[in-house]
Parts: sequence; C-alpha cells; structure tokens
Amino acid sequence: MNTLIKNLEWTIIKSGTEPVAAAIPFKDYLKLVDEDLTYPHEVAMKIALEEKSPIQAWREYLKVSQKELARRMDMTQSAVSQMEKPGAKPHKTTLEKAAKALKINQALLEDV
Repeated sequence: MNTLIKNLEWTIIKSGTEPVAAAIPFKDYLKLVDEDLTYPHEVAMKIALEEKSPIQAWREYLKVSQKELARRMDMTQSAVSQMEKPGAKPHKTTLEKAAKALKINQALLEDV
C-alpha cells in the first residue's frame, strides 16, 4: 500500500459496537485526492481493519476468485494465495502483472 495509506491516522466512528465510518485528518484527505489514487471504502477497510493485503482486498472487491486471478496472471492459484498472505512482499513484476490482471493502477498495490 502506498506510504500515505500505510501511515494514515483515522478515527473509527461506531454505532453501538458496529463500525459505521472512518474519519481522517483533512490534510490527509487532500493528499489522497491530489495523488489521484483512490481506494473504495470497502478496499480501505479490508486493508486497515481486516489486515488483508492490497492484492487480496482489491481482488475480493472486484469479485475475482484466486483461480481467475491466477489464470489472468499465468500462475497457479497456490502462488496467488502465497502472494496474498500478510507480510508477503511480491516482486515489482508480480505487482505489475496483478495490477494489469485487476485493471487497476499498480501504485494501489504497492507497500512502500
């Protein structure tokens, strides 16, 4: 994930015990808008709260199975599973292939 998202400070707003929204400092919001890279709420929550990798979060958001992503990337489903594990550090070329397969900007998948 990019540096801004990785270091983003947020406040979770709850209704009872259920999270319903997240608030970020306005200066961080402006940086996100200026970068022209946006994360849908569902993707951001999968990354921040569920601690999923950016690849897994985007794949699930786009409703692409591991098997289908593997086919698009010309690799095995097992390899996709490995690169989605928390802490995995896919090579730049792998991130390029994943971004192309998911039809998103590669920067949205990077952990810098």
